[in-house]
Amino acid sequence: MVIAASVILLLAILLAPILLIRLRKRWVAAFNLAVTNRITSRFADRLPGFGVLTHVGRKSGRHAPRLTSPDQRGDFALVD
Repeated sequence: MVIAASVILLLAILLAPILLIRLRKRWVAAFNLAVTNRITSRFADRLPGFGVLTHVGRKSGRHAPRLTSPDQRGDFALVD
C-alpha cells in the first residue's frame, strides 16, 4: 500500500509540469515572448540552428523580430 501511494505521488510530481504547460499555454507563450526570446535573441543571429525573422505589421507597421529555427535544404532555408 505504501509503495503504491509513493508511486502515485512520484507520477503526480513528474507529470505536474506537463499538465501545467498544457493548461497554461497562454502564460507559457507570454513568458516566451517576455523572457526566453529576449535572452536567446542576443545570440540567435550568431549561432547555427537559430535565425531571426523580422516581421513588419500590416496595419501598425511595427517591426517585430521572431526567433526561428531554419532548416537548410540545398540552396533553400525552410523556416519552421
